Amino acid sequence: MELDTWTVADGVKKFMIKDFFVKDKLFEVDVILDTQNVTCSFKMFTRIGYPCRHAFYCLSSCGIHKIPRNLLSKRWMKNAEKMHSTLGSRENFKSCGEEKVKAKSQDVWFEFQGCIGDVSGDEELLEYVLLELRSLREKIQEKSKKKPTNSKADVAERLIGVKPANVITVHPSHQSKNKGSRKRMLSSLEKSLDGRKRPTRICKSCCVPALHDSRNCPLKENEIDHQVEEVIEDATGEKENA
Repeated sequence: MELDTWTVADGVKKFMIKDFFVKDKLFEVDVILDTQNVTCSFKMFTRIGYPCRHAFYCLSSCGIHKIPRNLLSKRWMKNAEKMHSTLGSRENFKSCGEEKVKAKSQDVWFEFQGCIGDVSGDEELLEYVLLELRSLREKIQEKSKKKPTNSKADVAERLIGVKPANVITVHPSHQSKNKGSRKRMLSSLEKSLDGRKRPTRICKSCCVPALHDSRNCPLKENEIDHQVEEVIEDATGEKENA
């Protein structure tokens, strides 16, 4: 990755980044210096939810070594489980068995979304809504006397509907052994011997009781090698005399 050109205008620093991993394609990156907001033509943050390498490169070039808060999506945070809402889940209302509760919950959700839409863009109103929601939540917890559960088992039960078991009864299967992975297969002769030692016999070449015969006698092989060496020596001697 290489910086091609960069310009500054109206508090916005524009970069042209050449990426070697994408066939030297140029990407335009805009960095707003006041808010530290970054937009890239690669649009990885829009598609996936986290900044691309071009954005990090430009932030580092601007002297920003800490990821800005506006580039951190809530879905990647540690407290993303707390932000999960089951107001629109149908299974959440099957246990209640009341259509009125479902309708009321939907009305609450729509009102909340409407409030967020009304105050979007206004920092003071957003702060006011945040404080009111926190105080309202504290009142609801005091009234219901229900402490929030943040354990992994409780979160899994809310999302899946089943709480993980404490005792594991399902274990992985035993490792299978295919053909050829064990000991070698015995030949018919070895099976006929049934673990007994192989009987010896007298070799006609060396006249010694052994497990070989005259065809594969080691003495015979040595004699053949010696004869070959003699033939080679005779051939080399004739060449030298000539």
